[in-house]
Amino acid sequence: MPDYTKNYGLKKPKQTNYYNVDDFNENADLIDSKLKSLEDKVSNFSNLNLLINTNFINAVNQRGKAYYTGSEYTIDRWKCLTGGIVSHSANGLELDKTGSPYDICS
Repeated sequence: MPDYTKNYGLKKPKQTNYYNVDDFNENADLIDSKLKSLEDKVSNFSNLNLLINTNFINAVNQRGKAYYTGSEYTIDRWKCLTGGIVSHSANGLELDKTGSPYDICS
């Protein structure tokens, strides 16, 4: 009699059991079913890149531009309210103030 895994109830034959192809196939079908169910749930997200990311070293550049200027949404939903340049480098998110000292991004 085989043992069973804790989470999915997969059959785990003991060292004294003979290999049973039917047990293997049942395990494979169960794994396939669980993976498909997970895939279906994940594929229902509209766009994983639109989540709020607070890690400025690994910023998400949804629009794919090299840099952003003016009053537009930039990287990770940041928006420049007045002038300035927002870009992404190996060092993370970079804010370059090009206008008045009051240029800000939020």
